[in-house]
Amino acid sequence: MTFTRQSPESVGLSSAKIYAFIASLEKANIPMHSLLIYRHGTLVTEGYYAPYTAESLHRLFSVTKSFVSVAIGELIGSGQIQLSDPVCHYFEDYNRPDIHPYIQTMTIEHLLKMETCHRSTTYKHDMTDHWVKSFFLTPPSHRPGSHFNYDTSASHTLAALVRRLTGKNVLDYLRETFLKDSHFSPEAYILNDPFGESMGGSGLMARPIDLLIFAQKVMAERSHNPYLFSATSNLTDTLIKGATLEEQQGYGYQFWQIRHGGYACYGMGGQYALCYPDQDLIIVTTADTQGLKEGNSIIFNAVNEHILNSISRQPLCEDSQSYQQLQDKLKNLSIARPSEIINKSYQCHFTLEPNASSFKQVSVAFDAKENQGFLIFYQDHQDFKIPFGFDRGIFSTFSGYDQRCFSYGSWIRSNRLHIKTHLIDECIGSIDFHLTFHDESHLSIFIKKIEETLFHEFNGYFEGSKT
Repeated sequence: MTFTRQSPESVGLSSAKIYAFIASLEKANIPMHSLLIYRHGTLVTEGYYAPYTAESLHRLFSVTKSFVSVAIGELIGSGQIQLSDPVCHYFEDYNRPDIHPYIQTMTIEHLLKMETCHRSTTYKHDMTDHWVKSFFLTPPSHRPGSHFNYDTSASHTLAALVRRLTGKNVLDYLRETFLKDSHFSPEAYILNDPFGESMGGSGLMARPIDLLIFAQKVMAERSHNPYLFSATSNLTDTLIKGATLEEQQGYGYQFWQIRHGGYACYGMGGQYALCYPDQDLIIVTTADTQGLKEGNSIIFNAVNEHILNSISRQPLCEDSQSYQQLQDKLKNLSIARPSEIINKSYQCHFTLEPNASSFKQVSVAFDAKENQGFLIFYQDHQDFKIPFGFDRGIFSTFSGYDQRCFSYGSWIRSNRLHIKTHLIDECIGSIDFHLTFHDESHLSIFIKKIEETLFHEFNGYFEGSKT
């Protein structure tokens, strides 16, 4: 599948409005990673925020659930399963004589609709135990089919069901069925849980264009595919449980409902394929809004204000000046926030007071000539070196974790340095380092990490004295 590329105006969108959309997210300090806008068979906007590129695989988190749903739909279409099948029938190895009747009666449809009998994701209660097994052995809280509860273990279990029936993980199965003959990246993959099962609720690593390929195919086929039409429809109420206005619009089979008659593949941190069938419009974003309380709402509100409120059913007059301005903007996107050029060089080593992270020492250095620096934390058997730039971000691999990152620094005050590290690998998130230089001999550090599973050392307050 390839996409025609033309101006936004050719399909009833405004280059000036798309530019305003991008600018509004920058003004709100939303860490965007990519933006794709597609309408009427045409990709009219494609931008990547350095160091991300068109070929970068991105963690898509809960967007994975929509892929799982389509795989289940393929199995239903081939007659291998039915929506009404109790899911226990396919996991007899986890059945026990005392298994609760609510668990026995949970159907595949209950899992797809997030109407299980569990109050929350079961494997998060004890992540050292088998994640799929936890879904069947965790005591239920209510009758299935009664309430919407966002239960990622349901998606994880459905992915395990695909593997049991096909011998393949969800993505490999889709490559042979739904995604056959598409240009979906052969490098894309789904992370495994600690027990070797595909992380069907959150593990997809793929390019943004792969998400567009998937979303476009769902939109193209939903009108004549009963399962896809149901999957992208409002089947269960989310008014009480939805944390934002967008999340209160309803839920289908692993697809969220959104305003303006749309539906979405919806992933944590701003990973979205926003699909508006009435407008034949798809907007794909990748980002990192974790830790930004209103970040997701800001993205949706910007879409509504700048894109949906100005859309036309007819082509617009070409606006070459605004179009060129948009193209220039798209070529120069970056997640870094450049700071002032430093006019001095510095290097110092500090011994840290005892702390829960077992950091013994820290080194701080920056070079006026190169306009970059580094921060090194020392443990007894491990060093963590973070290089950073001031007028640009520095790409590196986070030592100790083998995760790619992108770091830059800025001066908040004359004696306060902020270093921002974006995690841009299988881990998506950020680590903020706030350094206060009290005088020539003392340093205070505050570290805040926003990432689900790793980098636990990088949190809290640290005091150091010059060595």
